[in-house]
Amino acid sequence: MLSNPGYHPGTVTCHTHPQSIAQVARALHATHRQLIVVPTHGHLHGGHAGVIETAARVPGSVVIVSSLCADNAHLDAVAADCQFLQSLPGCPAPLFFAPAWETLFPHGLRTMVRLNDPDVIVPPPPGIEESLTVHMALLSLLHPQRLFVGERDFYQLVALRHLVKDLCLPTTVTGVDTLRNSDGVAISRFSEQPRMAPAQALPAALVAGAHAFREGSEGVVAAAKNVLMAEPKLHDPQVAVTNYDLGPAPAEGDARLLVSAYLADGTYCHDNIGLMLGISED
Repeated sequence: MLSNPGYHPGTVTCHTHPQSIAQVARALHATHRQLIVVPTHGHLHGGHAGVIETAARVPGSVVIVSSLCADNAHLDAVAADCQFLQSLPGCPAPLFFAPAWETLFPHGLRTMVRLNDPDVIVPPPPGIEESLTVHMALLSLLHPQRLFVGERDFYQLVALRHLVKDLCLPTTVTGVDTLRNSDGVAISRFSEQPRMAPAQALPAALVAGAHAFREGSEGVVAAAKNVLMAEPKLHDPQVAVTNYDLGPAPAEGDARLLVSAYLADGTYCHDNIGLMLGISED
C-alpha cells in the first residue's frame, strides 16, 4: 500500500506519487479549502517566490507547488527546493509535488493538447503544447480552484485561460507580475549567468517600445526591434504587439508587447509588457 506523507500546515511536505497528492487534494476539497497550484520546472528561485507568496495571500488557500521536467532534471533539486519553500516566511506553500516524469506519464505524452486558434497572431513558443498537456494533467489530478503562473510566460498564460474555458474546467488562471533583476531581466534560473548577458536587450526593447506607445503598434514594434537588432548575439529576434488574447492589437487601448530571440547556444529568451496604445499627449 502506498504510504502517504500527508499535509502538515507550517512545514513543507513533499509528495512524489500522483496517488498520494491526489488523496490530500480530495481531503482539502472536503474541508472547503481553496486549492491553488503553482506549476514549475523545479530549481526554485526568487521569481517563483513572488508567484507563491501572491497565491498564498488568497484567503482560505492551500498552495501546492509542482515540479516537473520531461528529462527529470527537476529531481536533482528536490531537496534544495523543499528547503527553499521552507525558508519562505510563513511557509506559504506547505505541499510540494515532485514526481518522476514516468510516474505521472507512464506512457509518455501519447495524448496531447493541441493549439488551434486562428485569431492568435504570435507564433507559439517552443514546447508550448507539451507544457499545456502537463498543466492539463495537473488540473485533472488535483482539481484546483485556481492556477497561478507568472506573466513572463504570457503566451502560456493566455493559452491556459483558453484551455480551462474551452474544456469547461472549474479553475481560474491568474497571472502574476514578473519579478526582475536590477538590470531589468526577468528573474529565472539562468538569468544571472554570464552567457545570458545578451538577453538584457529584451527588457531594453520593452522599454523602447513602451515609450513609442503614441505611435501605435507599428511604432512600438519598430522601436523594440531596433534595440534587439542592435545586439549581435541575439538570433531571430521577434516582436509583436497584440491584444490581451494574443490577437491583433487595438488602435487604442490595452495591448501587450512581446519580444523573443535565441542565444547562440539555442536558448530561447522571451519577455513581455503591458502598454496603452495611441494615447494622446493631452
